[in-house]
Amino acid sequence: MNSNIFYQTALDALSNGLSTVPPRPGEKRPIGEWKQYQQHTPGHAELAQWYANGQTGVGLVCGPISGGLEALDFDSKKAWADFKSAAQATGLGPLLARVAQGYAEETPHGYHLLYRCEQIDGNVKLATDGSKTLIETRGDGGYLVIAPSVIDGHSYILKAGGFNSIQTISPLERLALHRLARTFDRSRRNSRNSENSSHPQGEKVGDLFNQRTTWPEILQPHGWQPVYQDGETTHWLRPGKTEGTSATTNHAESDLLWVFTSNAPPLEPERSYDRFGAWAMLEHAGDFKVASRAAAERLGIARQSNQQSDSGQQQPPQLDEWPEPQPIIDTTQGLPYPLDALPDPIRAAVAEVQAFTQAPLAMTAASALGALSLAGQGLADVERAKGLSGPCSLSQLILADSGERKTTLDNLFVEPIRRWEQQQADAAAPDLRDYQANFAAWEAKRAGLKECIKASARARKSTEAAQVELRQLEDTKPEPPMIPRLLYLDSTAEALAASLATGWPSAGLISAEAGSVFGGHSMSKDQLTKTLSLLNQLWDGATLTIDRRTTESFTLKGARLSVSLQLQEPLLRAFLEHSGQIARGSGFLARFLLTWAASTQGTRFFKEPPESWAALSRFHQRLFQLLERDLPLTQQGRLDPPLLSLSSEARQAWVAFHDAIEAELADGGELRLIRDAASKAADNAARMACLFHLYEHGPQGEIGPDSFSQAARIVAWHLNESRRF
Repeated sequence: MNSNIFYQTALDALSNGLSTVPPRPGEKRPIGEWKQYQQHTPGHAELAQWYANGQTGVGLVCGPISGGLEALDFDSKKAWADFKSAAQATGLGPLLARVAQGYAEETPHGYHLLYRCEQIDGNVKLATDGSKTLIETRGDGGYLVIAPSVIDGHSYILKAGGFNSIQTISPLERLALHRLARTFDRSRRNSRNSENSSHPQGEKVGDLFNQRTTWPEILQPHGWQPVYQDGETTHWLRPGKTEGTSATTNHAESDLLWVFTSNAPPLEPERSYDRFGAWAMLEHAGDFKVASRAAAERLGIARQSNQQSDSGQQQPPQLDEWPEPQPIIDTTQGLPYPLDALPDPIRAAVAEVQAFTQAPLAMTAASALGALSLAGQGLADVERAKGLSGPCSLSQLILADSGERKTTLDNLFVEPIRRWEQQQADAAAPDLRDYQANFAAWEAKRAGLKECIKASARARKSTEAAQVELRQLEDTKPEPPMIPRLLYLDSTAEALAASLATGWPSAGLISAEAGSVFGGHSMSKDQLTKTLSLLNQLWDGATLTIDRRTTESFTLKGARLSVSLQLQEPLLRAFLEHSGQIARGSGFLARFLLTWAASTQGTRFFKEPPESWAALSRFHQRLFQLLERDLPLTQQGRLDPPLLSLSSEARQAWVAFHDAIEAELADGGELRLIRDAASKAADNAARMACLFHLYEHGPQGEIGPDSFSQAARIVAWHLNESRRF
């Protein structure tokens, strides 16, 4: 047996589902007619023959033949180091660490990361400096030389993981990594452009400003501080932060400011700025026309338009000849969460939990409201006005990095729901055993009758009596006991709909790692429209029929779904890019109450757990009481909740809230850029008011003005979060 280390590595790759072909001696190209190995893997005999002549290299064929294998190929160690720093600063650090632990290797000049994904493309250059590639992929149709290869005396060295630990990432996670890589691209100008008018010598004002100012002059007056120097690159820390990297200058051989953080408006994340562009954003709120005039005055130069008189001489510009300013992001700042708007018992529980966990306050409140939505949604619907009614279920989306403790929060607030689920399962255990025995007996009778019919047909005897008996047997098919299941951590929309249709009709999708929800197969391009439509109809409480080709179709009626998902901001931006206009155009994201939580990491020093959780215990007790109420079910086991109406005074407040929002949707209005989310705000306020009423009074009476005004304040806060994003 060939003991050559390269041969053994190739065998290991093959045994782990990877197509492998050695490189040509001294080259990075595969030997021979290698394209065939994109369709089938080589055999052991071929491997032995290849390595019989002292091969010193191993290569992998990427793409579907290797289980969706793709590689990120960094041309230099600096590009890899910069990418790691950027990933950490933008919240993608945990994802990158997971991929790197699966398989990472050092190349003679750079770095390789290997991962698998169900959706990959061909080889793509993600970032270049205009003359050479900085970061690219090796995907479908691609080939990669790997460790322990030696090419012209230079070695490839495995740094972490191996073939059996290559990570599988979701299409959304893959897209987020690629988007980050593209921020390093210098092949096209990706910065805020300088003003185009010229001074008398014909140079642009913005270009002159870039030449005559320094980054410290621009950034430090606004609270940015340089933290360390990495070669030519300066790392900057945004105002209000004490560690890490928020942006860089002289980054990857450019003189641009590259912003990683999402918490330093008006500067946008994942964008680059030249000095003039950054100064215009910071000093003049992105008004480039005003900034150009101010820059000309600061530099002591006269402005001159590009227009010429009939004599060929350029004329001074008129005010209306100045170019239009470039579009900018809304510079809305985050507002303090309106904790006092929560009903007193809920507010006390939120404050108690937040004081111990030290998680973001808004995230803590979102976890409490998610638990309340799940416990109460099946008991009542809310009537906003005559003919306008719907579920009281909430959908919430929390933008936050991993490690912000949403899982801890969810576990604390949904504890009574888990306990109630377990009690119901224990109580139903005897019925479940009876059902399983009865179903097994029924299935045996059915199989016997079908076999009898087949035998009679083969013998050309009458099957009529057996067919009648089979039809009668179908009418006696045992029905499984209804065992409540409310909590789902990771489920496709269609699987969730099927569970709601055939099982307990009230559920909650609660996850602190929602990348799998937003990036799974059901969110692929060919499934996206169908999936978003299904989730929208679940939010609406609509009746819908799911037609299936291979399994039984079903109709979903009277189901309720609460959603509480945490997603990292880069993954949501990747999802929006992936979905194009569909996610917003369909109203999918508009239905969510958005929370863009400011991180508390770095300030959460150890605290002893409280000796008692007085407020949280009362919250648990009340949720358990709501769960103990009988759901209003039809004979078919479907929900038919009663309507809770707004009182006359509450309805007046609802109309005023609705109309105030509507007025801001017009051109020039404060909510014009988020018309989709704003259009659902009044509905969400009524839903939340209904939940507050259920918590305090149960499913009877009218929803009062206090419940609505409290809900309206919280929903208005979430609208501001949507504006910020």
